[in-house]
Amino acid sequence: MSCRPAASAFTLPESLVHHVALPPRLPGEAESQLGRIEAALTDLLSNASRTVRDLTNDALCQTWESTRHILQISKALNAGGKLDKASLVNEFGRLSHGEILILHVAEQNAGLLIRRHKGSQGNVVEFEAFEASPLSENVLATQNALQWDFPGCAVAIPYSTFADASFQDELAGFLEQASTESIKRFAAHTYKARSFAFESRDTVDPSIITQMLMTVLEVHGHRIIPPTIRKRVRDDVIWSDGAERPWRRCPYWLVLRVGVERHLRAVHGNDIGRLHYKFLMCLVLVCLIEEALKQLSPESSNLLTAKLSRRLVKIEVDRCKAPASHHFVYESMFAALGPLFRRTTKRAHEHLEAVWNGFKLSIRRSIRPVPRQASRADLFMTLPNSGSYIEQVLSWRPQMESAYQEATQFDRLAATNDRSNTFAVHYLELARVETQIEESQSSRSIVDHETNCINISETIYTYLSTVGNSYDSNPEQKSTMLLAVMKLWMSLDQCATKLFPLLLEYNPSIPPGILDVLQLPSLVKMSALRDVQQYLQVRHAQCDFSRRSIFDDPCKGCFGERYFDESNDSQRLQEIYRNIETKAEIARSEKEKEWKRMCVEYETLEKQIAESTCLYTTAYSNIRVNEHVDEHRNCTKCYLRRKARRMRIDLHEHPLPWNIVQAKAAVFELGCSKAFKAYRNATWKIVGGLACSTPIKSSEPQLTLQDYSELRKYMKERTAGVSLASTTKSFLLTHYNSVHFPVSLDKVCVQNGLKLRYFDTLANVWLAHRPRTPTFAHHCWIGIPANSPFSSLQSSPNFLGDSNGPTSHEIIASQSKCPTGLNVHEFTAYQTLFSGKNRRWLSILVELGSSNLNFSTESTVLLVTQLALQAGPSFELDPLRTIHRVFRDEPFCKRLIEQISRRLEDISSSWRRNKLHGYAPHCDSQGVFAGDRAYGARGTETPRKGTYYYTHMDQPVAQ
Repeated sequence: MSCRPAASAFTLPESLVHHVALPPRLPGEAESQLGRIEAALTDLLSNASRTVRDLTNDALCQTWESTRHILQISKALNAGGKLDKASLVNEFGRLSHGEILILHVAEQNAGLLIRRHKGSQGNVVEFEAFEASPLSENVLATQNALQWDFPGCAVAIPYSTFADASFQDELAGFLEQASTESIKRFAAHTYKARSFAFESRDTVDPSIITQMLMTVLEVHGHRIIPPTIRKRVRDDVIWSDGAERPWRRCPYWLVLRVGVERHLRAVHGNDIGRLHYKFLMCLVLVCLIEEALKQLSPESSNLLTAKLSRRLVKIEVDRCKAPASHHFVYESMFAALGPLFRRTTKRAHEHLEAVWNGFKLSIRRSIRPVPRQASRADLFMTLPNSGSYIEQVLSWRPQMESAYQEATQFDRLAATNDRSNTFAVHYLELARVETQIEESQSSRSIVDHETNCINISETIYTYLSTVGNSYDSNPEQKSTMLLAVMKLWMSLDQCATKLFPLLLEYNPSIPPGILDVLQLPSLVKMSALRDVQQYLQVRHAQCDFSRRSIFDDPCKGCFGERYFDESNDSQRLQEIYRNIETKAEIARSEKEKEWKRMCVEYETLEKQIAESTCLYTTAYSNIRVNEHVDEHRNCTKCYLRRKARRMRIDLHEHPLPWNIVQAKAAVFELGCSKAFKAYRNATWKIVGGLACSTPIKSSEPQLTLQDYSELRKYMKERTAGVSLASTTKSFLLTHYNSVHFPVSLDKVCVQNGLKLRYFDTLANVWLAHRPRTPTFAHHCWIGIPANSPFSSLQSSPNFLGDSNGPTSHEIIASQSKCPTGLNVHEFTAYQTLFSGKNRRWLSILVELGSSNLNFSTESTVLLVTQLALQAGPSFELDPLRTIHRVFRDEPFCKRLIEQISRRLEDISSSWRRNKLHGYAPHCDSQGVFAGDRAYGARGTETPRKGTYYYTHMDQPVAQ
C-alpha cells in the first residue's frame, strides 16, 4: 500500500486526466462518483468526434456524425452504470445497418458490442464480448502494459431471430439483471479460515457474458472469428491505507475505445479505421489540454502535451511505413487537423512558460538599495535585554572576608560532583537489591506457591530493570547478575511445577550448558552454579529430553491443549469452552434469521424493480434529438435499484478458531492463572531476552487475543507479556465484514479468521522467532583491547566465550597469520592459553614459568584473568568443574604460588623504577587473583603470600 490522496480530493477534470492519461500521481482509492466520470468520458469522445466532423471534408462527416450518435446512445444506455430493460428493447428495435451498441455490463466486468450489418450469410447481428478490466494480479505483475486482443469471443445470429420481440425482451431482461446483480460464484474470492470470502477489491470473472450468454446465442447462430484489435492496455492498482477499494482505471473507458475503434474499422477497413481512431484520440487529448489550461495544474498540462506530441510522432512513423495508397488519407487528416494540433501545443507551451516565469518571479529575493548614510537613530545601541545585566556588573564591588574560617562539619557526599554522586547511588541501590534477593530466598513461604510465583517473577523483572546496562562492560559482574537471575528462576520453576505438574513434561527451554561461560571469582558462587545446573539437568531428564516447550505455537500436544484436557482445571476450562460455543450458536441463529428476513426484502425489491419503469425511458424517446439526458432523482426504479445495491449484511464470525487445538489453546489463554502467566513471562524474559545474542526482528501482529472483541469478555484480566496473537485479521476487522445481496448463508456465517501464535507484547516479538540455541556467551565475552596486536583473534569463532578454543593443529597452521610486532612463539603461546579446557591452568602455569608471553601487557592480563574466571563445563558434582578441578592437586597449587611469588618479587624489586618512569605493570593484579583462586578453590584460609607482596610493594622486600 502507498500513501496517496483520496479520490474526493480531485475535481472532475482531474479525474478525467487520471483515466485518460494515467499520470504518476493517482488517487489512493476508487472514486465514489464513477457514473459522472463515465458520462464525462463519453462526452469527451463525443466532443472530439464533433470537432473532427467540423474540420474534415463532407465524405467523412457522415462517419463522424454516426460515431457521435453511437456515443450518445452508449451514454444513455450505460447511464448510472446499469442497463435498463426498456431502454435496451427500445434501442434493439431501432438498430440499423452499420450501427453498433456499446454496452458495459459493470457487475460482470464485461463489454458487449452489438452490431448489425450485411454479411456473406445475409442480414446478421454480431455479438462481441470481452473482459473490461484485468485482474489486479495481472496488472501488478506487468512492468508496463498488458497486451490484449479484442474481442474475446464473437457470435453472429440472423437478424430475423434478433428482431423477434420475445428474443429482445429476454435478452434485455438478462442484460439488465446481469448489470445490477453481483453473482458471488463468479466474483473474486480469497480463501480465509477454510472459507471463501468475497473479494470486492478485485475484478469479477466475466464468464456470465463471455461464456454463458455467448453459448446461448450460439444456439441461435454460429461462432465467428472477426479481425482482432491488439491494444496495449495500461492500468494500475493504487490502494492507500483505510481505503475500501483500490483505484483502478475506468473499465467503461476501455469498452468505449474498443467499441469506437471496432466501428471505425468496420466502416473504413482495418488500416484506415485504425488511423481515424488514432486521430480521434489525439483530439481527445486536445480537449483535455484546453480544459487543463483553464483549471488544471501545470503538471497535467505538460503531461497531456507530451502525450499528444508522442501520439503525433507515432502517426508520422506509421505514415512512413504505410503503403502509398494510404498516404492521401494521412495527408488529408494532417491538413485538416494539423493547425489545431500546432495551435494547441503552442498555447500549452506559452502557458507553461508564463507559469514558470511567474513562479521564478515569486521566489526571487528582493534586494533593497543600501542607504548612502546612516540615520542618527542607528548610531545608538539600546541594549534592551543586556542593559540591566551590564549595569549590575559595573556596580558590583568585591567584599573582603577573613582569610581564616572555622571548619564546619564536612559533607563528603556533597563534596563529590553530581556525576560521581549519581554513579555511587546507582550501584549502592544495585547492591541493596541484590542483598534483598539473597535474603528473600531463605524467607519465602514454602506453602503459597501461587504467591511465590508472582513475587519471584516481579523480582526478576525489577532486578533486570534496575541493573539495565550497568554491567554490560564488566563480564564478571554480568555473570554474577546472570547467576542471581538463574537462582531466582530455579525457585520460580520449583513453585510453578508444584502448581502445574504438567510443566515437568516440557522442556524448560534453558539448557544446562548455557551457564558454562559465566565468570565467577569465588567457590561460593561456583557452588551455586553447580546447584542451578544440576537442577536444569534433572528438569531435562524429567521431560525425557523433549524439545517441546511451553513457548511452542498451538499444535497437537502443545501445553495449552494438554492442560485443557488433563489438568485439574480441565473442568473449569471446558465450562468456558461450552459457554463460548453456546453463545456463538445463539448469535449464529439470530444472524440466520436476519439473513432470511433480508433475503425476502431483497427479493421483493427485485420484483418491484422488474415491474417498474425507469423515468429515463420517458426522455429516451428523444435521444436522437437531444444530446444530454438528465438523471431523474425522483425515479422510483432508480431509487429501488439504489436501495437494493446498498443492502448489506454484517458477517457472523465464530469466536473460536476452527482448529480444535487452537480453540483449546485460546480457551486456556482466556482462563490462564496469573501464576502461570508470571512464570511464562519470567522464563521468556531469560530465553527471549538475556539468552539472545542479537535482537529478534518480528512483524506486528494483526490482532492480539486480548483485543479480539468476540473473546475479550471471557478473559480474566488483561496482562502484558506473552499471549496469543494472530498473524491474520479477523473477518470483523477487514473489508469482508459485510457483503452485498444476493448472498448465501455460508458466506454470511463464516469460520474464525484468526491464526493464533504466541507473541510477546512487551518486546514485540513472535516466540517462534527465538534462537534455536540460547546462549549467555555474548554477556561473558573474552575481551582483547582493540589496539592490541592480538585483536585480530577476536573475530575468530575459536575465541568465543562458549567455544573450546583452537586445536593444536590449528595453532601450528596459524603461524603464517602472526601479526606484525609479535614473534611466532608469543603468538602461538597466546592461542595455547585458550586451547582446551582440561589443560587451561596447566598452560597458564607453563607460560608463567616461561618467557613466551609478556604478562605486563594489558591484553595478556585480560585474557588470563577472564580465562581463570570462566566456570567452564561441569564435572560430576565437583563445584570446581572441569577447568578448575586441577586445584585439588596440592603440588600444582604450590608450583602456581611459587611462580606467582617469583613474578611479584620481580615486580617489587623494580617498583620504584617503574613508578619513576610512569609505568604501572598489569601483572600485579593478575598474580594476586591467581593466588586467590588457588587458595579459594581449595577452600583454605592460609595467608596469601601473593597478597602480602602486593600490599607491601612500596616497602623493601629484603629484611
